[in-house]
Amino acid sequence: MEVQKVYVNPDNTAVIECPYCQATKVVHVGKFKGPRRRLKIRCTCNASLPVTFEFRRAYRKKTDLQGFYSKVRHAHAPGKIDVKDLSMKGVRFVTASPHTLRKGDEVIVKFTLDDRNRSKIERKGVVRWVKDREVGCRFSESAQYDKVFGFYLMS
Repeated sequence: MEVQKVYVNPDNTAVIECPYCQATKVVHVGKFKGPRRRLKIRCTCNASLPVTFEFRRAYRKKTDLQGFYSKVRHAHAPGKIDVKDLSMKGVRFVTASPHTLRKGDEVIVKFTLDDRNRSKIERKGVVRWVKDREVGCRFSESAQYDKVFGFYLMS
C-alpha cells in the first residue's frame, strides 16, 4: 500500500482516514516531530496504514526552475541555481557550482516560473540550512499577497 502523507494541524493533531473503511481518527502527533519517518497505524477495521506526518506550515511544490542567487551584503557575481521546490515561505535550490553560503546569510533569489506568462520572481531570504550545494532559504518578506506566485503554487 502507498504511504499516506498526513498534514499536521498547528495544535499537533492530524486526521488519519482509512482508505478501506473511510473511518477517521484524530491523533496527537507532536511526539513524532523531527526527522521524517514512516509509521504504521492500525485502523479499527484492522487495516495497517503506512503514514508520514508533514509538519510544514506551507504547501511545498516540487519544481525544476532555473535561476540565480546572490548574497545581499557581498559584492560577487550571481550564482546559477536549480530551484527544486517552493512554498509561500521558502525555497530549496541546488547551486550549479561550489559556493560560500552559510546559515544566516541573506540572499536574493531570482527565477522564472514555468507558467504561461513566464513570470519573474525575486525574493529576499535567509539561508536556513546548507548541505553541500543544496540550500534551504526562508523568504524574508511574505509572498502571501503575491497572486501570481500563489496561483502558481496551487496549480
